[in-house]
Amino acid sequence: MANLGRFIQVKLIENGVQMKIHIITTTFGDLSEAEKIRDLLLGDYLSSCIQIQKIQSSYIWQDKIYNETEYKMSIKTTKKNLKKLKNRILSTHSYEIPEILIYKAKSTKKYLKWHKSSIK
Repeated sequence: MANLGRFIQVKLIENGVQMKIHIITTTFGDLSEAEKIRDLLLGDYLSSCIQIQKIQSSYIWQDKIYNETEYKMSIKTTKKNLKKLKNRILSTHSYEIPEILIYKAKSTKKYLKWHKSSIK
């Protein structure tokens, strides 16, 4: 199910059961900013795992087309931490309108157990 409201949300369902891992993605123009926010989120136990990838982004901003290198951050969290995590990103991000996409994903039982035990 996709909800194209304020956030994009994808729900993956297996055998009628929704899984409990939520993934937030956002992008940064600078690796050091991404690493700083990564360390902040992990230090506050808001995420069990964060990945940062160098990507090429193309987008329209203020009627101009841009092609730039960015850093995509994937943040694994729980439903109860979504609001805190979103607010932390919005309050620390340097972009005027940061991308924040939220996905719900399925996983193995062992990974899910580790994920839940890593977050407060």
